Amino acid sequence: MASVNLTCTSCTAADPCERCRSISRALRSAGHAITQSSRYDALRAATVGAYGFDACVLTVTRHERSIVDAAGALLGRARVALVVEPGALAQTTIPKGFAVIEVNDWKRQSFPIDWISAAIVAQPDLEETRSFEEITVPPADIDSARRRLKLVARRAQRDLGATGFPQEARLDLLATLEDEVAWAKMSGGCFGLVLVHFAKKDAQRSSAAGTDELLAFFRRHIEPVVRASDVIAQGSDSLLVIVAEAVPEQTDVAASRIKKALRRALKEAEGDKALTAALGRVTLGEAAYPSHGTTRAALLARATAAAITVAR
Repeated sequence: MASVNLTCTSCTAADPCERCRSISRALRSAGHAITQSSRYDALRAATVGAYGFDACVLTVTRHERSIVDAAGALLGRARVALVVEPGALAQTTIPKGFAVIEVNDWKRQSFPIDWISAAIVAQPDLEETRSFEEITVPPADIDSARRRLKLVARRAQRDLGATGFPQEARLDLLATLEDEVAWAKMSGGCFGLVLVHFAKKDAQRSSAAGTDELLAFFRRHIEPVVRASDVIAQGSDSLLVIVAEAVPEQTDVAASRIKKALRRALKEAEGDKALTAALGRVTLGEAAYPSHGTTRAALLARATAAAITVAR
C-alpha cells in the first residue's frame, strides 16, 4: 500500500469534483491511502523538504510547463502521475520516472494504478547512524522551481476568486506577509510591501460590513496598477500589496502607482455620500525585505513609521 497525494486545480478535499472522486475510488479499491490537497501545497511541502507521500497525482493543464519543471525538481523522490488533457504535453520533456495519464471517462474504466507499483519508498536505515545523501538537483534549478511556483500560487489565488471562492482569494494580511517572509528567507530573495491604512471617522459605529465595502472599493482601484506577480492581502482596516522580488527602488515605483490610484479613487468616492461621510484619514507606507527588516513585525513597523497621508 502506498500513501498517495491527490491534487486538483478546481476542487478541494471538502468538496471534491467528479474526476477526483473517481480517482480516489480507484486508488482506495487498490488499497492505497489517499490525501487530497491543492497543487500549490504539495509543491511547497516538497520545496521545504516536508513532502512525505510515496506518490502524487498532479493535474496539469495546457501551457503549464512551469508545473512540470517544478515537479521534476521537487518531487524526484516520489512517483508522479501527470493527469493531462490529450496532447497537452506533446512538446514538453517529461521528467524521468513520471507517468502521463490522459483525461478519460473514468466512470467507464478505472483510473490507472500500475504506475504506483514503482513508487519510491524510503528504506529504513540499516546502520545505527544515518548516512549523508548529497542533493543531485542543482541549486539553480531549485531556485527556478521556487520562482515558478510563486507565479503559480499568485495565479491560483486570482483564479479562485474568479471561480466562486472569494474567501480563499481574499488573503489575510498578516498570514500573507508571514508566508512571504518565510519564502524570502528560504530562497534568499527579496520583496517590497506597500501598506494602505483606512481610518473611519466614527470607528465605534462602523460595522464590519461597511468596512469590507470600503476596502473592496479601494482594492478595485489598486488591482489594475499592480503587476501579475504581485498580490493584495486584506486586514481589518488595511490593504497590503506584496511587490514580488522588489528592491527598495522598485518598491518606491510601486508605491507611487498605488498612491495615484488611491487619489483617483478618492475623487470618485466624492460622489458617494455614505463613503465620504465614513472615510477618514488614508495613509500609505512602504518597506522592503531585507533592507528594512527580516521579520513581519519589523517590516510592518517600518511601513507604519514611514507612512504618508494620501487623504484626510
